[in-house]
Amino acid sequence: MDGEVSISPAPTHSELAATMSTHREAVSREMSDLAKRGLIEKHGSRLLLHDVSALRALVDKKE
Repeated sequence: MDGEVSISPAPTHSELAATMSTHREAVSREMSDLAKRGLIEKHGSRLLLHDVSALRALVDKKE
């Protein structure tokens, strides 16, 4: 497992959606799923990535 990464300030769902040419609702669903899996967590204005290697594996799997 990669170490925990903190992104501050966390990008908004709208900003992420614009970057990926998708809808904010789709980003919200995916972020919620990642949080339920324990891969990410939102703390105030920070976004914590708990397992970067697992997130990379998900991206590779979807490509």
